[in-house]
Amino acid sequence: MYKILITGKEKVDRYIVSANLSSNSFVLLFSENVSVSEDICSHSHIDAFVFISHNEDSKVTGLIKKLRNSTIYKHSPIAVITDSNNNFLRYPLVFLITDIYSKYEYLNFRAIIDHDISVSTKVKQRRRIIIENNNFVSMIDISDILFIEADKHKSVVYSADGFYEIPFSLKNVSEHISDTPLFQCHRSYIVNTENISFINKNSSSWEISFSRTNKTVPVSRNKKHELTTFIRNKNYLDMHTLKC
Repeated sequence: MYKILITGKEKVDRYIVSANLSSNSFVLLFSENVSVSEDICSHSHIDAFVFISHNEDSKVTGLIKKLRNSTIYKHSPIAVITDSNNNFLRYPLVFLITDIYSKYEYLNFRAIIDHDISVSTKVKQRRRIIIENNNFVSMIDISDILFIEADKHKSVVYSADGFYEIPFSLKNVSEHISDTPLFQCHRSYIVNTENISFINKNSSSWEISFSRTNKTVPVSRNKKHELTTFIRNKNYLDMHTLKC
């Protein structure tokens, strides 16, 4: 589902914006200030932003600048409801709305969102995960991943061609795998359910195998049912069970 974060001090303003953007295709999230919004978009992937700033708020311009410098949010659509536009026009994909009540003024913003949804529907899943901190950015093609293993404060990504390290903990990686076929089946492992060959069950444990490597991955006892449900809810995969 497409997530739009609406930031504004006044509850009535947030209500008016939500009425203009209401759609079955959107999930609308709300924040009263920029600091909370920044925290939300750092912990959950947001697809588009609306800032209600009737005067030029330096915190709003600061966050927009930060979003545009971010690998993750560089191309996210942003609407700014403002009485002045001097500081906002220089940013790409920023749409100015001068009348909060006018549905007409939301049209360009809605058109970009509808395009994003159309493209994502064709792709069906995000095909790349992007993880970043102050020092590193890792862009990982999902289709190449067999599984990811924790290694202290780093993680090791295994593919059919080998493996490589990324400077992020498995917890950091797990925060970026929503809406993908990746599933954390164990505190030390994330698997790509698209690349599972079969799951070997026995009385004490489950073990995941892949067609392109001899390595296997364990499934935590408390993750068995969740993994089965996750896989069966995906239409791309049949689960074959070997009973021992």
